[in-house]
Amino acid sequence: MKYIFYLAIIISTLHAQNEYINQVLLLNEGALDFNTNEVIEPVKIGKYNPSSNTYETIIQIDNVDFATDIVINEDYFLVAADNKIMKYHLDTYLLMDSINIPGVRKMCVFNNNLFVTKGDYDPVSFGPV
Repeated sequence: MKYIFYLAIIISTLHAQNEYINQVLLLNEGALDFNTNEVIEPVKIGKYNPSSNTYETIIQIDNVDFATDIVINEDYFLVAADNKIMKYHLDTYLLMDSINIPGVRKMCVFNNNLFVTKGDYDPVSFGPV
C-alpha cells in the first residue's frame, strides 16, 4: 500500500508541474539455471508507454547471467548486470560504455558520483565472498 501512495504523490506532482511521463523503463532480470549454469531467459530492458498502454523490449543483454538494478540519471541509464555496469543513452538506447565490476548488485547516483553495492558467493562452498 505504501508504494501506491508514493506513486500517487509522484503522479500528482508531475501533473501540478504540467509535465508528463514519457516512458517507464523495466528491467527483466533474466533467469539462470544454477545447476547447469545455462541462461534460460536473457536479461532484457523494456519500455512501457503510459499514453498508448504499450510495452516493448528495447534491449537484450547477452553474455550475462542476470541483472539486479537499473538507475536513470540525466540523459542516460545504468544497468547492473552480473559482473558489469553498462551505460545506455536514455533516448536512443545505444550502449555508451561499460565497465567490469565483479559482484555489482545495487547502484545509486548522488552528486555526480556512482555508488555500488557488491555481493557474490563462492561457487564451491556457496559462502559469501
